[in-house]
Amino acid sequence: MKAGIFRFTNNGIYALAFLLFWAIAIGFDSPATLTVAAFSHLYIWVHFFSVEKPDMDFLYSSESTGTTGPFRTS
Repeated sequence: MKAGIFRFTNNGIYALAFLLFWAIAIGFDSPATLTVAAFSHLYIWVHFFSVEKPDMDFLYSSESTGTTGPFRTS
């Protein structure tokens, strides 16, 4: 897929979506919104490294088990 934001990056959420949080926070010029933007930024990266990356490593690793389905057999 090379439409929309994916024309510029392979993963738009982790590359450009943070800008929306920070733009809103800076636009409101509020410590509360800056705190929410910082927390969201941090939490998205924690989610990526703790949930999505291990799943992607498993699904797309070169060391497959030889099965074609999504379930590990060994």
